[in-house]
Amino acid sequence: MFLFLEVEQQFVVDEILDHRAFVGALSLILEPKDIVVFGTYGSRRDVNRFLWDHQIKPDEFISGARRTFKFWKREYPNGTAFGLKANPTVLARLVELLGPTSTPTDLCDHIVAYNSQFPILSFHDAFKSDPCHISSRVPVAKVEAFCAALGKPYALESVPEW
Repeated sequence: MFLFLEVEQQFVVDEILDHRAFVGALSLILEPKDIVVFGTYGSRRDVNRFLWDHQIKPDEFISGARRTFKFWKREYPNGTAFGLKANPTVLARLVELLGPTSTPTDLCDHIVAYNSQFPILSFHDAFKSDPCHISSRVPVAKVEAFCAALGKPYALESVPEW
């Protein structure tokens, strides 16, 4: 699951490995009305239930993500995508549910976020190999606060042409 940010430049944050810190910091970069999508090939059963219980009605993006996961059903039979409002209370409860001994795959494999105006972030292969990409439409102060909470630097880079 990948989301093109539709900008000429993007903030890039490398080596984010702490899934609990990332979810906890999302409220620093997202507004409560924004949508955050967790794409998973098999999250922990209780986490999956939590995401299911808090998901919004699937929109075009979430439905498309689910079709993509369906394509991979043979290799990943539990693949799906859950879109939630970026409600700080719900995100904090998710961090609590994960607990200190959880692993990133207990949560998800991919994360994207967007609002009604533009894509906000894309984190393919989250907490593994790929960097998190954040739209340059997000104010720098929010990106700085987000990165400070993660203890990670960011870079502003030109988006490669595909």
